[in-house]
Amino acid sequence: MIARRFIHHSPHLGLSLCTIALIVALICSSTTAKCLENERKAILKFRQGLVDDSNVLFSWKNHTDCCHWRGVKCNNYTGHIVVLHLNHLYLRGKIDASSLLELRHLNYLDLSFNYFEIFQLPNSIDSLSQLKHLKLANANLVGSIPHQLGNLSYLQTLDLSENFNLTAINLDWLSSLSSLRSLNLSKVDLSKVASWPQSVSKLPSLLELRLNSCNLPDASPRSLPLINSTSSLRVLQLNNNNLNSSIVSWVVNVGKNLANKLTELDLSNNQFWGPFPDFKKFSSLKNLILDNNQLNGSVPESIGQVSTLEQLSFASNSFRGVLTEAHFVNLSRLNFLDLSLLSNLII
Repeated sequence: MIARRFIHHSPHLGLSLCTIALIVALICSSTTAKCLENERKAILKFRQGLVDDSNVLFSWKNHTDCCHWRGVKCNNYTGHIVVLHLNHLYLRGKIDASSLLELRHLNYLDLSFNYFEIFQLPNSIDSLSQLKHLKLANANLVGSIPHQLGNLSYLQTLDLSENFNLTAINLDWLSSLSSLRSLNLSKVDLSKVASWPQSVSKLPSLLELRLNSCNLPDASPRSLPLINSTSSLRVLQLNNNNLNSSIVSWVVNVGKNLANKLTELDLSNNQFWGPFPDFKKFSSLKNLILDNNQLNGSVPESIGQVSTLEQLSFASNSFRGVLTEAHFVNLSRLNFLDLSLLSNLII
């Protein structure tokens, strides 16, 4: 009897459960947090200094929910702004850094490739303690990189590249960024940072290191192998720095930890000298760029065993000998090859 009574009333029970579920869903959808007033005022203050010729920020209007503005994302539950993504928007004008520092829950900030007036990173940048991604490439930064960046312990991406008037006295602050996966300081003046190999070697999670055109001080062969202690490295770009070391000993040392992980190696436009190294152990290498150095001797046939290669350039060096089919027989993925300005090499 009890079972029959339960079965008899079960349709009503099912209807009640569906009704409850619908009510809960409506409540949840209606209680999605809106932009917080103090943070909305902060980015409106930031907006006042900008010149928006293309009207890309037309959605940034007073008395509207800033969580729906272009380039802005909020936490659905708290309403805090967590993302400010304004790259490549042709914005001009003055950056009001103080207003940005009021966004204490920001974890993604990208103002790259705009045309701002010159500005400096404030020493109080570490007040944005939740930042995971900081991208300010080609944003007209000047002055010295503040060491307080080292207090951003959650940072995973740091891109300050192509700020030609930005300098660094040292990179010791990097040692605190244990979560950093991508570091790009290309075209930042690092000429005073003699200990740069030691600094980058203290980044255990680093996957990508780009230090192109930084006027790096020449590093001794003993210090360069320190880079391989960041054993997770996938991309290494040190081109356009006039580094002067034996490339053979350097590659051999780097290869101890990175041979089966490194996908891109760009050492072009330096003063590396010595014979062409044996790269056959670099089983994941896709891009190998060695042009415009002082490499000599013959090109080993073992380069043809790096079957993962897609781009290969060793132009403008002093190689001698003959390149044969054996050098390329297994390079079926190769889509770019530069062998120009190799007058002593028979091809």
